[in-house]
Amino acid sequence: MALTPYQQLEQEFRRLHAFRGAASLLRWDAAVMMPRGSAAVRGEQLAALDSECHTLLTSPRVSRLIERAQASEAQLEDWQLANLREMRRERDRAIATPISLVSRLARATAVAEVRWLEAKQESSFELFAPHLEEVVALTRDKAQVLSQALGISPYDAMIDGFSPGFPSAEIDKLFRALSRRLPELIHEAIELQARRPPLPIAGKVSPSKQRALSIDVMRALGFPFDRGRFDESDHPFTEGVNGDVRVTTRFVPQEPFTGLMGGCTRPGRRCTTSACPRSGATSRWAATAAWRWRRASRCCSR
Repeated sequence: MALTPYQQLEQEFRRLHAFRGAASLLRWDAAVMMPRGSAAVRGEQLAALDSECHTLLTSPRVSRLIERAQASEAQLEDWQLANLREMRRERDRAIATPISLVSRLARATAVAEVRWLEAKQESSFELFAPHLEEVVALTRDKAQVLSQALGISPYDAMIDGFSPGFPSAEIDKLFRALSRRLPELIHEAIELQARRPPLPIAGKVSPSKQRALSIDVMRALGFPFDRGRFDESDHPFTEGVNGDVRVTTRFVPQEPFTGLMGGCTRPGRRCTTSACPRSGATSRWAATAAWRWRRASRCCSR
């Protein structure tokens, strides 16, 4: 029996999911295990994978399949319609972004990540500054081309990549409401802390003990260690795909709860998708569409 246009789209997006999963694991390796001298090589590898993703999304075949699937929307279930909407949205954003910009951004962020680590260890922002400047410039270029294609502001174009349907105007409303409550809440918290000061932690807790505690708590929370890893990195993060989750944290002997909180909060982002059927990479496309990891934003946020 011939596959429907929507089913053929699923096949294409399974390939996209595989490419992105490979890139995710390369980024994990770069932060946890890769020799720092290999940053440029890793940048080329990530640029190649990002370019393949871009080529797939912008291919005439994917556009034809989207049009045909849209023509037969009456035959699709609600979750399939949601998937189709996200597939179309991914395609539109990819078409608006030149492949040369995609490659340059992948290379720049891969190198910037490593230079950030070096600058942090040396306490020298000057080591990182030129790489940050390049990443910001390329990100602004991306925001500009997306803005022109989508007919929205550059800032909203970037927000749309992380939180579709939640433009800056809505964010402003949210923060206006918070600004009315937060000052009073801060004073209440300070007064409460003054009456009930935290107990001091004496001494140091070794990373090995912190790791053992974190693993016990993560197991209790349901983290799938048979399909995931827990490692140490300079900055906590989560990478990987459904069925292969990578979580990292940072252990500080003088602050034993730092590593624990990293180990407990980061897996929460993945436990939901880990519970999904591993064969359904595209059946959960809409559910995972908002969970996107962009090296530029992650690098600049540190």
